[in-house]
Amino acid sequence: MVEMKECFSFRNGFDYEEFKDMCNSFKKVKLHSKMKSDLLLTDYIFCLAMRRISIDKRSILKRLAASVFNFQVRSSVIGTGKIAFIFTGNQHMRPDYLQCVENTATQAGNYTLFLIDRKSTKLSIRNIIKLPFVFIWANRLNAIVRDRWISLDVAVSVFRSVNQANFFINGIKKFRCEKVVTFCDQWSIDNALTQLAISQNYPTATLQHGNGNEIFAGFCSDYYLANSMLSKINAIQCGISEKQIVVVGPMKYAGFQFEYEKTNVLSKIGIVFDGLDNFKNNLAMLQSAHQVAEHLELKCYIRFHPSNKREEYAKYLSDTDVICDDLKEFEMIPDFYITFISTMYTDMLFKKRITFRYATQEPNMFTSLTDTTFSNADELEAVVINARENYAECLAGQIVTRQEIFGADEGVNQYQKFFKVWGES
Repeated sequence: MVEMKECFSFRNGFDYEEFKDMCNSFKKVKLHSKMKSDLLLTDYIFCLAMRRISIDKRSILKRLAASVFNFQVRSSVIGTGKIAFIFTGNQHMRPDYLQCVENTATQAGNYTLFLIDRKSTKLSIRNIIKLPFVFIWANRLNAIVRDRWISLDVAVSVFRSVNQANFFINGIKKFRCEKVVTFCDQWSIDNALTQLAISQNYPTATLQHGNGNEIFAGFCSDYYLANSMLSKINAIQCGISEKQIVVVGPMKYAGFQFEYEKTNVLSKIGIVFDGLDNFKNNLAMLQSAHQVAEHLELKCYIRFHPSNKREEYAKYLSDTDVICDDLKEFEMIPDFYITFISTMYTDMLFKKRITFRYATQEPNMFTSLTDTTFSNADELEAVVINARENYAECLAGQIVTRQEIFGADEGVNQYQKFFKVWGES
C-alpha cells in the first residue's frame, strides 16, 4: 500500500495504483450515516494528485463560510417527467456537457431536467446547524491524509456535496420523479445524490464522462450507461458487474445516424488535443502533424481541450494552423482526424469520421483495439498515404474498429431502448 502522505504530495502525474490506493483508503472512513459507503470524492483526489488545485488556507475558509448556502436548482418538465436528469455543473458548467445531458434526456421522452444555478444561492438554517460535522469529518479524514488543511478542504467538499444532494432530492420528490440519472456519479455532488437516492429506493443510472479507469472508482448507481464496448471491458475489470452495464454510445450523438464520406481526398487534418496533463503527448502529435502537412500539403485544424493552457502551445503553432473553437464546425471541416486518449476518439469513430490514433505507452487506454495507430511523423505519413491510395481498405479498417468499440447493432437508438425498458420496470 502506498503511503497516503506520499500520494498527497504535490507533483505532476500519478499512476493508477496510487489512485486506487487513495480511493480505497477513503472508503474506510464513514462520514455520513445515510451513505451506504463513504463519499469517495474521486474527482477531488484526481485533481489534487494532478496538481490542478492547491491548498490555500484562505480559499478553504471562504468555502467553509459558503457551505451554509445551497445553490438554487432550476427545473424543466417534459411530458410526465418520470425520470429525473441531474446536471450539477461540475467543470464550470461546460456548455458541451449540458448539451450532452439535454440530448440524452430527450431520448427518455418523459423527463424532468434539474440544473444547478451557480449564480443564485439560498441561506440554509439546516446547514448552519450541521456545520460542526465539517470539523468532526475533518478530524476523521486527518487519520488518512495527515494534513489538517487538506482534511478540512475535503470535509468541506463532502459537506457541501451532501447538502446540495439533499436539495436535489427535495426537488425530485416535489416533481414526483420515479428514477434518477446523473451525468457522472464519480463527481462529488452526483455521488452523494446517487447514494441518497438509493437509500430512499429510487432506481439510479449514470451517464459516462471520459475514458479513463479513474471514472469507475466512485461508481454507485444501479446502471452504468457506457459509451462503448471498450468502456464496458474497462468497467468490468474495475469491478462493476456486467449486469449493471449497458452500452449506449456517446451521449452527445444519441438518436443520430451517420454515414462515411465517399471521397479519398484527405487534405484537411483535424488535430484533437487531450487535457491539461497531456501537454507532452499533445505536442508530439502536433509536431508529427506539421511534418506530414508540409510533405503532403495538408491544412491543420486544431481543437483545444477546454483545460489546455493555450499560451503554452503558442510558439509551436504554424501560421497556417486553424484553431476551431466551434465544435460542430470542427466535426465537419477536416477530412480526417488524429487524437490521443481524448473522448473525441470514440466520438469521431461513432460519427463515422476517419480517425487515426496517436499511440504511446504513457498511458495507452486502448490496448485491446486493432485500430490504425502512429507514434511518429513517418508512421503518420505512411498511414495518410495508404488511406489516400487504398481508401476502401482504410474504410474497412475503420468499420472494424467501430464495431469493436460500439458493437454491430447498427441503427438502433440504444438510449431510447434503455429508457423505454427501464421506465416501464
